[in-house]
Amino acid sequence: MKNIENIQLLWSYCSYCNICKKNCRDISVIIGPRPSFLAVSDIFLLMSFKKTKKFLKLKIKTDKDTIILKVNCDENTYKSNKLFKLKFFFYLHGVCVNCDSYANTLDIDFEDNILKNIGIEQERLLLENSEDKYWISIFYQLNQMLIYKWSLWHETQLKPEDKGIKMPIINFDFSDSEETIKKINKYLLLM
Repeated sequence: MKNIENIQLLWSYCSYCNICKKNCRDISVIIGPRPSFLAVSDIFLLMSFKKTKKFLKLKIKTDKDTIILKVNCDENTYKSNKLFKLKFFFYLHGVCVNCDSYANTLDIDFEDNILKNIGIEQERLLLENSEDKYWISIFYQLNQMLIYKWSLWHETQLKPEDKGIKMPIINFDFSDSEETIKKINKYLLLM
């Protein structure tokens, strides 16, 4: 897991694309557990969310009520318009509008007016130059990364993991795609 200090920094991290070098990821907020895991009386849905400079407002519909949560993104606290007993979480999913790279956060838990478990769970990046194209999946909880050539995934029916190379996380400089691809090619030759 890649721990992040607060929701504000987490939002910024999920917004920024390391490949495009700018804030060009669209962020979705997803709540869980999914309704299929709950009794009918416990079903809730995210109706809307709004992020301002300091706050994230979540509007959640239950079978009986509408809960409005106001998250203080700097302090990792929240307030609610109603008391609720539902155990649920939310996570952020940021997808780049240009290159499809993305970041997923851990399931962020609500507990005693404090948000817990703030961090990045996984990232996926697409690196390419005129000769090579790689997907890189980084799984922070497992301290692993999976690197595979785009053609091996795209031109066969195999799942990406079937042809990918698993290795410990390497801190590549994704701001220089050419240099990173050269390093990946060297690693692949050694394996």
